[in-house]
Amino acid sequence: MLSLTHNISLKKLLTAQDLAATASGTGVDMKAGAPENFDAALVLVNVGAITGTPTSVKVKIEESDAIGSGYGVMDGGDEVTVVQNTQYSFQVARAKQYVRITVTIAGGTGPHVIIGSDAIATNWAKPFPIV
Repeated sequence: MLSLTHNISLKKLLTAQDLAATASGTGVDMKAGAPENFDAALVLVNVGAITGTPTSVKVKIEESDAIGSGYGVMDGGDEVTVVQNTQYSFQVARAKQYVRITVTIAGGTGPHVIIGSDAIATNWAKPFPIV
C-alpha cells in the first residue's frame, strides 16, 4: 500500500550558506526509483542578508539528465532578481532527472548573500489512493 510519503519528499537543493560569488547547488535526483519518480516540485528559496554592493542577485531553477552538466532552466524555474530577507517560491515541472538551483551574484564590491533552498517534490498528477 502506498502512503503519503510515496507522493511527497523534502529535497535539499542548497544548504543555507554565505555566498560571495555565483554558485550552483549539486543536482538532486528526482527519479529516485519507483514509486518515488517525482514529476513536479515546489521550490522554496530563502534569501537572508545581502551585504556589500552587488549590482544584482538572481536565482533560477535548472534541470539536466546528467548530474554534472547540461543544465537548462526548468518549466517554471525562470531567473528572478531577489532582494534580502525574502522567501521565493517556484512551482516547477520536471522533464529531466536532476534538479539544482543557481545563484548569480553580479558586480559590486565584496558581495555576500545568505541563501538556502529546499524543494517539496511531488506527484500532483497521481491521485492518492483512498482505502
